[in-house]
Amino acid sequence: MYVVVATDGRKGVAAHAHIPAGDSLATVRAGEARCSAQQLGAQPPILIGLEDAGLAVISPWPGEPLDRLAKKLDSIFAVLRPDAVLTWGPEGGYGHADHRLVGDVVTQVFQSGAAPASARLYYVGFPPERVANSPRWFGFHVYPTATALLTTTVSFDERDRSAARRALGCHRSQATEDEMNESFSALEHLWQGQVAFQRWRGGPRSSSLF
Repeated sequence: MYVVVATDGRKGVAAHAHIPAGDSLATVRAGEARCSAQQLGAQPPILIGLEDAGLAVISPWPGEPLDRLAKKLDSIFAVLRPDAVLTWGPEGGYGHADHRLVGDVVTQVFQSGAAPASARLYYVGFPPERVANSPRWFGFHVYPTATALLTTTVSFDERDRSAARRALGCHRSQATEDEMNESFSALEHLWQGQVAFQRWRGGPRSSSLF
């Protein structure tokens, strides 16, 4: 399993961490990504290093960073030959602009035919009935995906849950322990033992990504 991180997090300042925006924070965020991947049992993350909150530009031409991201993903997919790719849907989970744009570019790569023909693309999603009464995730509103579109659900056990909590705990520059606990409680409410996905261009109901 590989995790690909598009942006460097250099602008994601949190008051409790006392780390200024810029190279210092980007270095910390890279270390946190490596810690998180290790807790999940993934390979060391692939850090593309585009500027945090810098994907949406109109100069030197609209989409220039997104074009660079697409070329990087082309190369990564060519080497890794993934069976399944997970990314953000159009809503970006909780509306994060970088999340939305990264999901758009991943979809663009699949749409262009550059991804392996056998690879499947999925967007993580949250059922509306759970979103309706969910606590906020890191203080943000979460956007739902229609239940009919969430045709793939993958169950997880206590070992998976513990690994996910440890992975979240790596990101100490972003949240306090109390904030992490609150946010993980929100995720548990949204998941309830199963993570739901929408498959790009649809597909039959399944309990597996492959």
